[in-house]
Amino acid sequence: MPNADSHDFQAEPALHRAQAEAQLEAHRLVAAEAVQQLTSAPAAPGPGGELDASGTRVTEWERRETRLVERIAAKTIEHQALSARGELERYRQKLQITELEQLLALRDAEMRRLKSVLEALMSEHAECSRNRHLAAAAPELAAELQQLKSQLDSSKVECAQLRREIESSLALKFARSVPWLLSPLRALIGKRAPAPEGKS
Repeated sequence: MPNADSHDFQAEPALHRAQAEAQLEAHRLVAAEAVQQLTSAPAAPGPGGELDASGTRVTEWERRETRLVERIAAKTIEHQALSARGELERYRQKLQITELEQLLALRDAEMRRLKSVLEALMSEHAECSRNRHLAAAAPELAAELQQLKSQLDSSKVECAQLRREIESSLALKFARSVPWLLSPLRALIGKRAPAPEGKS
């Protein structure tokens, strides 16, 4: 089931992508302004004039725009892969919990059966104690009664353990898988895009 960790896991790539798209839009605006100045302003005399400098800046902005587009595409693919892994892990945990619930139901049914048999034996043992002519069979019934009590206690312990496993399975598995799933994404987020150069 979704929790705060899974929400952050889905929100981080979207936030980084929004930042990259904002930077890309800023580069586009600056490049458009430079192109407009380049086409409207007269060419500066000499080989090292403002025209050459503006052309160099436009080329650099175009390269940065291309790199930003490639980074956005790569992060989109990575986000899809991480989401697929998360869905697969949740599906596997759901199957595991279903199996544990089925096993718990079987143990509950067995415990109820043992309890009914135990009650019948206790009633029979009490009846034997009241009848002297059946006193010889009492030790055997007492041993069987003790054995069934042990089985019932063991079933109770196993049922309690299964319930604890079901309650802790999903949270434990997800907590162990989050660092492995997020480590490559956080490494990419730590790399900042180069800041755009100012106008010269």
